[in-house]
Amino acid sequence: IVQPVGLVDLGPTLMELAGYQPITRPSTDGKSLAKLITQTTPSNPDGGIAHASMVRDRSVPTRVDAIVIGPHKYIDYADNRPSELYNLRNDPNETENIIATSPEIAKKLLRELKVRQELEKISPF
Repeated sequence: IVQPVGLVDLGPTLMELAGYQPITRPSTDGKSLAKLITQTTPSNPDGGIAHASMVRDRSVPTRVDAIVIGPHKYIDYADNRPSELYNLRNDPNETENIIATSPEIAKKLLRELKVRQELEKISPF
């Protein structure tokens, strides 16, 4: 699969692959990727979303959030460090921060990241 996917999609995917109706929103944030895995639907390198959070605890001094949409990865730090933006297709090792030269892409990814952060505040129970 060449498109970004997240662990949040694992549960619904496994359910569908096992022959059950996958859970969908609002019960879960993930979606089934069974059609991608079985190649019923083609993989789209410019599609898909993956979100990751490192929450502050004794081993992580500050919260860090990242979101990948298509080829772009946006990293947001909870402290005063500047955000970062990378084009993973052109720069898979994340050596060139393009946030200054791609402000519209950065704004788009930040908006989507904020949506994910708000979802995290809602208890699943």
